[in-house]
Amino acid sequence: MTPFQSDPMMFAVLALLLGWAAWSDLARLTIPNVIPAAITALWPLHLAVLGWTSNWPGSLAAALAVLALGLIAFARGWCGGGDVKLLAGTALWFEPVLLAALLFKIAIMGMVMALLRLRGAHLGAAAVLQRLGAVRLGGVAMEGALPYGVAIAGGALWTLALGPDLFP
Repeated sequence: MTPFQSDPMMFAVLALLLGWAAWSDLARLTIPNVIPAAITALWPLHLAVLGWTSNWPGSLAAALAVLALGLIAFARGWCGGGDVKLLAGTALWFEPVLLAALLFKIAIMGMVMALLRLRGAHLGAAAVLQRLGAVRLGGVAMEGALPYGVAIAGGALWTLALGPDLFP
């Protein structure tokens, strides 16, 4: 049994927060600070529910390493600050043995998004979102920067659901 199977309530809250981050980043290219803060703040509660039995020191060290590398990427203009905070907060929830799977799946999700952008498929998505009132056609979220919070959330949910496996 994985930690997430033994703590389905926290899994559901984490999934909702990741979904909110993805939607916000897609719609406005902004991840509100409250989302990574909540993800980070809920992690110790999750550990308490599990009885502090996971490799939490390793998870903390790995998340700090992700944060440090993310800050370097942010300083170089390679990613946004919200992406760095979301990735570091999300990394806390994964033991070091799953961190490589998480980052790999996030990279796959980002690659798919980039390929869709290159193929022009994002115009169809923008039209649908415009009808829903989420973004303007040709708005910020669909041109220029890639809303990488979507890839982070997707990769995290994929890893939470399947662990290190790519497919069920």
